[in-house]
Amino acid sequence: MSPQPSSLPKGTRIDNYEIKETLGTGGYGQVYLGQHIDNPDKKVAIKSLQHSIMDDRQRTFLRTEIALHTHLSGHAHIISLNHVVKERDWTHVMLECGLEGDLFEAITDRNIYSANHNLIRKVFLQLIDAVSYCHARGVYHRDIKPENILVFDKGHTIKLADFGLATTDPISKDYGCGSTFYFSPECQGDFARESNRVGYATAPNDVWALGVILINLATGRNGWRLASLKDDSFRAYLTDPDFLLKILPISRDMARILKRILCVDPMRRIGLDELRERIERCKYFTRTSEVDVYEKQQDKEAAMRRMRLFGTLQSKQHTPQTNTSPSSSSSSSSSSSSLSLSSVSVSPQPLPPSPPATPCTFRSRSPAGTKPSTVVPATPSPFTPNTTNDARLCINSDGTDNLLTGLATLVV
Repeated sequence: MSPQPSSLPKGTRIDNYEIKETLGTGGYGQVYLGQHIDNPDKKVAIKSLQHSIMDDRQRTFLRTEIALHTHLSGHAHIISLNHVVKERDWTHVMLECGLEGDLFEAITDRNIYSANHNLIRKVFLQLIDAVSYCHARGVYHRDIKPENILVFDKGHTIKLADFGLATTDPISKDYGCGSTFYFSPECQGDFARESNRVGYATAPNDVWALGVILINLATGRNGWRLASLKDDSFRAYLTDPDFLLKILPISRDMARILKRILCVDPMRRIGLDELRERIERCKYFTRTSEVDVYEKQQDKEAAMRRMRLFGTLQSKQHTPQTNTSPSSSSSSSSSSSSLSLSSVSVSPQPLPPSPPATPCTFRSRSPAGTKPSTVVPATPSPFTPNTTNDARLCINSDGTDNLLTGLATLVV
């Protein structure tokens, strides 16, 4: 059993701050609420890490985390790392404090996002901006989930936190690094024999996690426990492009966006710039009665457009033609007889806490001011999936479905 970190008592002074309470506990230390000695209104989250229970490898990971987080501090939607205090037995990381909790609590306990389309759009765009900022500076988070996103302004502002699993490697062989609900299929190495694994792209892996969080925001649920062939719901998604639309209360526009985010081929997965544009244009996310009315009106307007187009083609069909050969007339007649109106059909599990992040090469999960959640197993979807396992769903940029067969073709 690994040694447990010691606790610092309330009232302990670190730099110009005094410990007021414990916010969370990790593998190598705790996160405390610190209050400035001369300014009681100034508070920070103090992440205190004990040297005696860390080996050289883990100390290297700690230095990397601090360096990457420092490199990213200053963005409006990334938790700021203010400074680091090093002592003989401890390293204290002084972080921006989020007293309103994390996104998981905001979704499950306060339910402030579901059906609030403008707020979903607002905070998700903030998250896209934070991840884009990281990627532009060559940093890939690898553990994006609601517990690692802090909320401010009553849920109207979010900030990305916890860079304990972040990397600068665009291609990684740390399979299974992250949290099971949120990492991508390729991160698990699920689609290749171990001897054929050459790594996975870390940027698309972060994008996949964003898609799962979008589902969390709009519905308070997960589509599956694990994006793996071992998961019945995920296998159902692979065989039915509209699976998420059928089991989750989401709009058709959001379902189209999810098809682009949750594309199992990472090289064809949507990029962050295109994702931002699509989110900005998406009017509705959660399915409500208002959305039902809106989509029915869209269907009626689409049907009217097809009727007008059909009528135009019919009138052209009966317009007298000069110098028309029998063969061309026959071809035209055959073409018009094939025209028909297509009918329009509308197809119309709670969100458990994420399991602890899987460390990559013994790296610890390091909460940045967030409280650890109790692990609760996900409730399986009642949907009975098709068990065809040799096809992978990918959606083209134009929204059309493309089933890719041959698992080896999806390995990066």
